[in-house]
Amino acid sequence: MDDTRGEGRQHMERSALYFPATCPAIYRVPNEILRKIFSHITNFGPCGLEDLINASHVCHLWRVLALQTKELWTDITLSFAGGSVARQAQEAGLALERSKPLPITVHISNPPSAPELGNYRELVLRALRELPRVRVLCISSFETTEPDEFFDSITQILQTHPAPLLEELRFDHIPDDISSGNLFAGQVPPKLHLIYTDMDDILNILRGLPSLEHLGLTPEPAMAEIESLSFPAVHLPNLRNVAITGYCGLITRFMRYLDFAVDVDIHFQLLCERVIDFSYLSELSWICDGRFSKIFAAGLYY
Repeated sequence: MDDTRGEGRQHMERSALYFPATCPAIYRVPNEILRKIFSHITNFGPCGLEDLINASHVCHLWRVLALQTKELWTDITLSFAGGSVARQAQEAGLALERSKPLPITVHISNPPSAPELGNYRELVLRALRELPRVRVLCISSFETTEPDEFFDSITQILQTHPAPLLEELRFDHIPDDISSGNLFAGQVPPKLHLIYTDMDDILNILRGLPSLEHLGLTPEPAMAEIESLSFPAVHLPNLRNVAITGYCGLITRFMRYLDFAVDVDIHFQLLCERVIDFSYLSELSWICDGRFSKIFAAGLYY
C-alpha cells in the first residue's frame, strides 16, 4: 500500500512540475485512468477500434499512451454489417500491427455484398495469417451461399498455420472439407474450447484434432442435431481432460460419438430443463459406466 501511495505521490509531483494548474485538465489525468478509459472504448465491437484510433488523435500524450499500451489493440473485429470495407480494413490493419507481439482475439462475421467481398476476403486472410498468436477465433454469421473459394481460403490457412496459443474456437458454419486434413499444421493447441451450433460440424473439427489433450465444449442455444445416423466415432486417444456444458440430451448424444481413453477426467455441467428426460440420464450413465475413472457432474436448473 505504501508503495502505491508513493507512486501516486510521485505522479502528482511530476504532474505539478510538468503540467501546472493553468494547463487543461486533459493533460493532468493519470495514465492509469486514461488506460482504463481507453479499454472501455474498445468494448464497443467494430466501433470500438475506430473510437480508439480517434482518441489516439486527440493529443500527443494520448497518442503515445495508446500506442504504448498494446493490450488495447488485441481485440480485432472484422464485421461489415455496414460502412466502408476500406476504412475498416485500415483500422484492422493498424490493430494487427500495433498489437504485436501480444496474443489477439479475432472475430470474423457479416461479410459484405459481392462488390466488396474480394477486399473483405483479403483482410480476413491477413488476420488469419496471424493464427500463431490468436487466442480466441470466432467465425460467425456466414451464409452457406458464400463463394466456395472464400471458404477454401479460410480452410487452407486453418490447416497450414499452427495455433499454439488458441484457447477458444467458435464456428457458426464450417466448410464441408474442414476435416479433410489435420488442422493447425498438425500442431494441436494444448487446450481448446469449442463453441458450436452444429453437432456434425464440431465432430468434424474434432476429427482433425486427434492429438488434442484438453477439450471444452459449449453448445449454442439453437444447436442443430446430428443429421447422419451412422456418423463414425471420433477417436481422441491423447485426451486427458474434457469439460462439456449443455443439456443432458445433447451431452449424451455427443458421448455416443466420442472415443477416448479410460483415464480421462470428465466434467459435465448439465443444463437441465424443468421437465427432465430421465432416459438420457440413464443412457449417459450407461455410456460412462466402467469406461472412465473420474467423472464430475454438476446441475444447473432454470
